[in-house]
Amino acid sequence: MKRLISLILTLCVILGLCAAPASALTDLPTLKAESAILIDLRSGDVLFEKDADSLRYPASTTKMVTAILAIEKLSMDDVITADATVASTGGSRLGLKNGDQMTVKDALYAMLIGSANDCASLLAKAMAGSDLAFAEMMNQKLLEIGTTSTHFVNPHGLHDDDHYTTARDLAIIASYCMQNEIFADIVSRESYDATVNSGGSSSVKTVETTNLLLNDEKNVNRIYVYNNLRYCKYDGCIGVKTGNTSEAGACLIAAAERDNTRLLCVALKSESMDRFADCIKMLDWGFENYKTVHAVSAGTDCGEIKVRKGEFNKVGTVSQSDYFYTIPVEGSEEIISKEIKLQDSVKAPVAKGTAVGTIEVYESGNKIGSVPVVTAGDINEGGFLSNFGVEDATAKKILTTILVIIILLILALAGYIIFLRWQMKKKKAAKAARLKAKKEDEARRRAMWDKERGEK
Repeated sequence: MKRLISLILTLCVILGLCAAPASALTDLPTLKAESAILIDLRSGDVLFEKDADSLRYPASTTKMVTAILAIEKLSMDDVITADATVASTGGSRLGLKNGDQMTVKDALYAMLIGSANDCASLLAKAMAGSDLAFAEMMNQKLLEIGTTSTHFVNPHGLHDDDHYTTARDLAIIASYCMQNEIFADIVSRESYDATVNSGGSSSVKTVETTNLLLNDEKNVNRIYVYNNLRYCKYDGCIGVKTGNTSEAGACLIAAAERDNTRLLCVALKSESMDRFADCIKMLDWGFENYKTVHAVSAGTDCGEIKVRKGEFNKVGTVSQSDYFYTIPVEGSEEIISKEIKLQDSVKAPVAKGTAVGTIEVYESGNKIGSVPVVTAGDINEGGFLSNFGVEDATAKKILTTILVIIILLILALAGYIIFLRWQMKKKKAAKAARLKAKKEDEARRRAMWDKERGEK
């Protein structure tokens, strides 16, 4: 279920990239980044974009894919060992040496929070044996989640001319990754203490996030957002990942949540500090102009439908997933309406999660989307009486009643037979008694007659 919901949300992002909602109130943000995009992370609606389909180098934003594959394929407590190849990885590093060991969890946190390239290679080696083999795994995953213009050749994002993506694809990747609770928790953290075992001894290495929207508590990193000089930390920021190489420029994927509206933006080929200003501009503009409506909640009761030839003749139904929609911030949620449409019936056997209808969502009477309605439980095929609409429980009661009646009839018949035999025995005994009495009476009369004859 969890995988189906992920695919549905990813599809929403892909479809949403075609057209943004109605124009907002304030002027569009002006950015230093050469490519950018802003989406509603829940609905997938694209709110703003700038050259979002041009091929760009992703730098360390690549590590999102490495992370989600590690989360999906490895155990967090597994211990993995660095080799010489891992130890020689360039760029931002944790400083692993040949033979060093750490858990998957610590490597994952160090990679996403501290952007450690050697930890990315360490995880790739654990999953595929080499960076090259892992790249094939990455590209397969990218196809699965719906990217169309991305090709990766390494797990960390160090420059390679054949390692590229687009702002639109990175929005799709980030949306997919942020649905995973482990990933979302890691990228929201400001720091982490990673333990490295080396030569029989262990040491703790603290990594701090490179995302200044999350971690600028000391107020030392000031930037201009339009004409306002401010600090980088952004209220409601929940992640996600930075990147920076000379070829890619400064990159940032950032997400923030306010009042149940969750936005995500991508800025590519910007400048070191301007990327933070770019994302602040996009997020501010998004929150100023749009809000998310939670039109349908997953698991909403949608009533019952008839089941033919089942152990039960009805089954409950629920909405399969959430449905979110983006509307202008001043818009009323009352413009959103819903209509449940169910099949008349379904034939047993029925598996839980079987699609039996939809909840159609409308904005001002115009259909904007739908959510599948599925069965809330399993219904097995019923017995013979289910052909006549009788549930197995009722059929069992009927059969039990019939059985009891049959037993009572048998007992009554047995009792009646016993009674008849007793009556016959009684009659036979009475007849025997009468015959005996008659014989005795005849014997007395004969004795009296013989006596009378003797006296004469």
